[in-house]
Amino acid sequence: AIGYKRFRDEYPEIDFWREYGRLFYDSANRFLCESVDLIINWQLYHHNQLYLKYPQTDDLKINPDDAIKIIDSLPFKLPTELANFYQYYNGGYQLIPGLHFYPLKQAIQALSNLNCIKSNTGYPFPLFKGTRDEIYYVLADDPEPTYSHVYCQFPGEEPMIYAECVTSLIVTIAQCYQEGAYYIAIDEETGERTIEQDLDKIEPIFEKFNPDQIDTWRSLWKS
Repeated sequence: AIGYKRFRDEYPEIDFWREYGRLFYDSANRFLCESVDLIINWQLYHHNQLYLKYPQTDDLKINPDDAIKIIDSLPFKLPTELANFYQYYNGGYQLIPGLHFYPLKQAIQALSNLNCIKSNTGYPFPLFKGTRDEIYYVLADDPEPTYSHVYCQFPGEEPMIYAECVTSLIVTIAQCYQEGAYYIAIDEETGERTIEQDLDKIEPIFEKFNPDQIDTWRSLWKS
């Protein structure tokens, strides 16, 4: 409720992410489900017929048992929060402008397109690809990590940490929808609907949940 930055400012002696990892993980399951559900329902309402087929086809859902089987077949362990996320939501949906979360199977296929190998910190597992050919990913490993930073890497460049973790990114997106930082625009001539963004509104929300990554966000979106 108060954001990680304020929490850290008021309790500087506590390394929240390390010492309160379990508390974070317990909260992550609820936040992930509630936030993704909020985003999808909001977009279904505002997009009208564009996404009304969703309740019929159920394309966004995946059988939790099937998701577990696919995830368990990987040669490494996904971060717990991401594994739980895929059991609830199969990706393939535009959550924000220019970014579509990979469905689980497509993410696995995209692994071969990452021109990087296992480092001392884990295996890169892609989440989505941006409009500038940048790849956003988390690090998987064995044993199973609870969470991972979300990294961003442009072709030929070193990776950078984009968001604190998957949960903080999803909660950021959810609050941006709640406060109108992301909104639907309609072309009056064609009737085409697109998701637009107000960067000035997004900035303080992103910083609230990803305080260490706000300079990276600014360099990517406001430079």
